[in-house]
Amino acid sequence: MPKDTVLKPITKDHMTKTYEWISDPEFRKAFMVRGENSWERHVDYFDNLLRDDTQQGYAIFLGDLHVGNCGFKYINNLEKSAELWIYIGSVDARGIGLGKHALSMLLKNGINCFSLTSVYVHVAENNESAKSLYKSNGFFEHGTCSEEWKDRDANMLRMLWRAQ
Repeated sequence: MPKDTVLKPITKDHMTKTYEWISDPEFRKAFMVRGENSWERHVDYFDNLLRDDTQQGYAIFLGDLHVGNCGFKYINNLEKSAELWIYIGSVDARGIGLGKHALSMLLKNGINCFSLTSVYVHVAENNESAKSLYKSNGFFEHGTCSEEWKDRDANMLRMLWRAQ
């Protein structure tokens, strides 16, 4: 597992690298990115992420390299819950255990910074590696996916994690 992995709060400095990833057709297909891709839409997305109190994004760094992003959306302070998202954008950084390490750090941040007691994630039913990652970290299939995930090209599962 990569020990020199860190999560840094996402800033506008991370926009260009992220745009490179989301402009790749293979990335868009793998992560089911919808909508038209444009720099203007990307800037709007980042502006919303940075000002929305119900979201917190992190850039994933492996050493000095920005290799992915992760975070929480729909942070609900009353229910102490949020939806998690994570992706490794750099092809060279995939398959080396970085997702597991980033997930662990993200869950710790969720507990320590937001007092989260439950976190859910949506995963494509056919994405065995993602399902395995989440299951090995205490997630279990729970309920149906939210409306925003119902019109994708794959059946989606909702997986839940609860703090011990």
